[in-house]
Amino acid sequence: MDTEGAARNFKDFMQMYNQLTERCFGVCVADLGTRRLTEPEEQCVSNCATKNVRLNNRTMEVFMELQPAILEKRQREAMEAMAKAEAAQATSQSIGDNQATKDLT
Repeated sequence: MDTEGAARNFKDFMQMYNQLTERCFGVCVADLGTRRLTEPEEQCVSNCATKNVRLNNRTMEVFMELQPAILEKRQREAMEAMAKAEAAQATSQSIGDNQATKDLT
């Protein structure tokens, strides 16, 4: 993997980690008067993080399942658009050729 790709992956990971941390902190931590998390807060943070990691993994699984079909559909649409453009260009050229023939007669 190139350096730029690795940096982008690291940035994406850190962004996801920060969002997870903020989300779980906001939901789970109620008492800011102590330096340590209470046992229920600790359990809540653990459950929250586990749930979010599982959600992320499941999302990636679904994405990987659907991505080939999405790419195939986009490729097919692009080929159809290209075929239509070529047909329109051929028709336009044919009309121009016919007009030029008429002008010569």
